[in-house]
Amino acid sequence: MAVAAALPLPRRQWTQSELVQELRRLDARGVRITSQALLRAGEAKVLGAIARVIGSIERARELAQIELVVRRPMTTQRWSAVRVVQAIRMRHITGESLASSRVPPTLRDAAIMWCGSWRDAVTMAGLDYAATRIKPMARSKRQVGRELRALSRAEPTMTRSALRHHEVGVAAIRRYGTLDQALAAAHVDGWPRRRRRAATAPRAARLRPPEQRQILSCAATEAALRRRKEEKGSFVVADLRRDAPDLLNGIRRHFGGINEARVVVGLPPVYVRWTRERVAAELRARHREGKSLAPEVLLREAPALYRATQRRMGTVSRAVTALVPEAEDVPIADARRVLAMIRVRKRAGRSLQKEEVPSRLRGAARRFFGTWQAALEGAGLVVEDELSHRTWTDHELLAALRALAHEQPAMTVSELHRSRVGSTAANRFGTLARALGRAGLRRWPRRLHRSLPSRDDVVRLLRQRQARGDALSMPATKRDEPRVLKAALKHFGTWRKALAAAELGAVGTAP
Repeated sequence: MAVAAALPLPRRQWTQSELVQELRRLDARGVRITSQALLRAGEAKVLGAIARVIGSIERARELAQIELVVRRPMTTQRWSAVRVVQAIRMRHITGESLASSRVPPTLRDAAIMWCGSWRDAVTMAGLDYAATRIKPMARSKRQVGRELRALSRAEPTMTRSALRHHEVGVAAIRRYGTLDQALAAAHVDGWPRRRRRAATAPRAARLRPPEQRQILSCAATEAALRRRKEEKGSFVVADLRRDAPDLLNGIRRHFGGINEARVVVGLPPVYVRWTRERVAAELRARHREGKSLAPEVLLREAPALYRATQRRMGTVSRAVTALVPEAEDVPIADARRVLAMIRVRKRAGRSLQKEEVPSRLRGAARRFFGTWQAALEGAGLVVEDELSHRTWTDHELLAALRALAHEQPAMTVSELHRSRVGSTAANRFGTLARALGRAGLRRWPRRLHRSLPSRDDVVRLLRQRQARGDALSMPATKRDEPRVLKAALKHFGTWRKALAAAELGAVGTAP
C-alpha cells in the first residue's frame, strides 16, 4: 500500500471532444480562453493538453466555437466636436504646436472622427490651417502668378538673384522649371532688374590710359583705406571699382581681398567663408534656438546656410543626422538615428511614452525595429520602466486597487474607469464591479447620482440648441449633450414627440 501511495498519479489522457467540453465550461465560468488567462486561472494542464492534442489555442477556440472578445478602453467616447475645438484652442493659447504630426494621436484621431479631418477641426476652432503647418502648403500655378504680380508691385527694385532665393521665386521655379517661364505666365515684364552688366559694355578701368593709372604701395593703400573710413565711404567692391579702381588694385595686391583690408582698418569682415566647422556651429545654433532644420524651412529662412550645407556635407539630412541627431523634424534614414534620438530624449528627461513621441520617430521605429518596444530595447532601455504599460498579476492588480482606494478615497467611478489601474482591472476580471469585489472594496469609489433634466428643461435646452444653430438630430444631440437626449426619451417617449413639444416640428428627426 505504501508503495502504491508513493507512485505518481497517471497523467490524464485528453481527447479532442473532452477538451472542447472543458473549454466551453471554462468560458461559461468567465475565464478567457487565452494562454495567459488559462495560466492565471490555474489551468496549466488544460493548456498543455491543447498543445498536445489540438495544436494551438486559436484552433481550440475555433473547435469550441468560442469568440474571443478583445476589450479595449473606448478612449474616443469622452470626445465630442466641442471638446476637440476646445483642446485645439487651448494648445493655441499655450503656444503649443498645432501641426498634425506634433499633436497627441488621441486628439488627432478624435478630430478626424468628429470633424472629418484635422484641417476641418483647426478651421472650426477659428484658426488658419496654413499657419499651423510645419511644411508650407504647395502653391498652385495660379497662386504663384498672383504672388509674383503682388511682389513686383511691392518690391520694384528686387534683383533676379534675390527673387531666386525668395520663397515665391522658389515656388515659381518648382512649378514652371525656370523663372523666365513663370514670369511670362504671370505676364510680368521688366522685372526683376538685372545687376549684371552687358558683356559688350566697356570697363572704365580698361579705358584709362597707362599714364593715368597709379600703383599704390602698402602704406599708401592703408592710408587711403583709413581716409575712406573717416569719410564713411563704401567698401563694396562694385563701388570701389567705380570710384577708386587704383585703391581696389592696391587692396588685392597687398592684402589679398576686401575683408582682409577691412580688418586692417578696424572694420569687421562682410563675409566669412563657409567651412564645415561654421556649418556645424550654425546648425547647432538653430537647433538650440528651437528653429526647424527641415530642408524646405532651411532653404526659405537661411538660403546661404542651406547652400553651404549641401556644398560641404552633401545633403541637409545627412548633416543633421551627423551633427544634431536629436532633431525631430528631419527624415530619419537609418536605425542608428532612431536609437540616437531615443537616447537623447532619455538623457534630456523627456517622455518616451508612445503617445508623446513625435509621429516621425514612432514611424521610423516601426519601420526599422517592428515595434516601439523593440526600439527601446535596442537603445538599451528597460521597456517596463519607460512605458506606463506593464503586466500585472491578479494579486498585484488587486493590491494596486486597494492602494488607490486608500490614497484617493473621493475618487468617482468614472475617474476609476479612466485610470490605468481601473481599466486594466475591468479588462482582467470582466467588469469593474467584479474586480472591486475580489479586492474587498464595498463602498469605493463614489457614485455621483445626478437627476436628468425635467420636461420643461428639455424643451428649454432644445430651443437653446436651435438658437445656437446646433443640429437637432439624435446623433448630434447624443454626441454633444447625451443627457438631454436621454431625458427627452424618458419624458416624451420618442425624439419626434420631444421636438413637437418644443414646437420645433420634425427638424431633427433621425433618418
